[in-house]
Amino acid sequence: MQRVFGSEYGTPRKKDKLTIYYKSPVTETEADSVASLLTSFGFGKDKYIDVQLVRDVTKVPALYKVKFVTESNSTLTDDVIANFKIIGLLISATLGNVETDIHICDGGMKDRKVITWSEIQSE
Repeated sequence: MQRVFGSEYGTPRKKDKLTIYYKSPVTETEADSVASLLTSFGFGKDKYIDVQLVRDVTKVPALYKVKFVTESNSTLTDDVIANFKIIGLLISATLGNVETDIHICDGGMKDRKVITWSEIQSE
């Protein structure tokens, strides 16, 4: 996974080698909960990883977006996508069973692949 830097991505919280960025209306508690979940599955154990947690309150109900920064040349195989879907379900449960999209991004936080909540639920 790749790293991003800068306050434009939100307030950083670090856990091991994982940095999660968040902006209001996401709370520090929500960001810490997601970071704890991810590190429990090995994210940020051996390699640095950056993740951004945002909440889109213009959607009803509110939609969370979890953006993972990946190497631009990494291959997004079916297995990789399936694993991100499972992570999406677990993050949703951690945040109170809310709609959660997973964004696989490049180092500039531009989407390489978006896995929508409806795709995640179909797993």
